Amino acid sequence: FVENNITVLGEVMNQGSYPVSQDKITIYAALAYAGGISQYGDHRNVILVRQEGDKIMYHKLDLSSSRITGSAFYYVMPNDVIVVEPLHNASWYRFNSSNLMTITSTISALLAI
Repeated sequence: FVENNITVLGEVMNQGSYPVSQDKITIYAALAYAGGISQYGDHRNVILVRQEGDKIMYHKLDLSSSRITGSAFYYVMPNDVIVVEPLHNASWYRFNSSNLMTITSTISALLAI
């Protein structure tokens, strides 16, 4: 386990590759290494990428379900990649939130004048 890592990508606070020194680490602990899922991350749409033999497998996980604890994917294996997908409306909100603040500030300034 000296050279093994897990990689966490997508809508987490700190994307990156993190060293694994334990033989068992839960998917929740792996996400905690990355600072947790951001406010734009979809807990119901997390992809676990795992190499199984000579194949690379993609497993879609719903972390809001209690069934995950009984799943074969509850424990992350060394060299797994976890990808947290964004919420469907997150890109709209990110784009429009700054515009909305500008419009609101402009209207407030005009009303104050």
